[in-house]
Amino acid sequence: MHYDSHRFSPHDPLGNSIVGDLPPGDVPLGDSLETDLTSLKNLCEAAGIHLVASTADQIARLIRAEDHQGLAARMPEFPYADFDHLLLAHLPSLLVILDGIQDSFNLGAIIRCAEALGAGGIVLPEKGQSGVNSQAARSSAGAVNFLPIYRVPALDRAIDQLKSRGMKILAATEKSEQSLWNVAIPAPLCLIIGNEGKGVSPSLLSACDIQVRIPMAGKTSSLNAAVAAGILLAEIQRQSAKIQ
Repeated sequence: MHYDSHRFSPHDPLGNSIVGDLPPGDVPLGDSLETDLTSLKNLCEAAGIHLVASTADQIARLIRAEDHQGLAARMPEFPYADFDHLLLAHLPSLLVILDGIQDSFNLGAIIRCAEALGAGGIVLPEKGQSGVNSQAARSSAGAVNFLPIYRVPALDRAIDQLKSRGMKILAATEKSEQSLWNVAIPAPLCLIIGNEGKGVSPSLLSACDIQVRIPMAGKTSSLNAAVAAGILLAEIQRQSAKIQ
């Protein structure tokens, strides 16, 4: 167990965690918390969570950071979803596969985009990839509590398994001649988001059914991984909504 102040959305500091899949243990409340304590007490009482009087300084020591929101929570390790169960279930129309995202804040931002734009889950590798930690949870604005996140030993095998279930694989690369705006995006779909510096690994690119590029109009040659993910997910959602 560990203390965490960052799993909460800044717009709903405690509610997302309580109603999500990972409720906290006890919750220290700082003396500088600018929130309706009645609502917090009611939420915690309903969920069987113990509130503990504390101070801002004590919370900073608990989480080893000064930039907290006036409360923390004693959290278990993040509960990754079971990928084998996913394969046996009715697959979602959209999954996002992360290939070596190193920055925790990028990871959180991608999770936030994926949840907001209708993805049914995130798949990431056990090695060479940031896991869900307090920074990722904070950057996700609470989305880690609502989107299934799967961790697998090998992405290439996971992709083969998903393809055998009928899912198409799409990735963006600047080497592609196909513009994102001119491609009919199929469903069900797995979208691969590559490493911040190296992009999608060659072995995974070779497994793709579709490779696209995001058109660039300026002098900047590349986009942040989370920004690129947001653009791709928005276009997937746009086309899906148009079809429906």
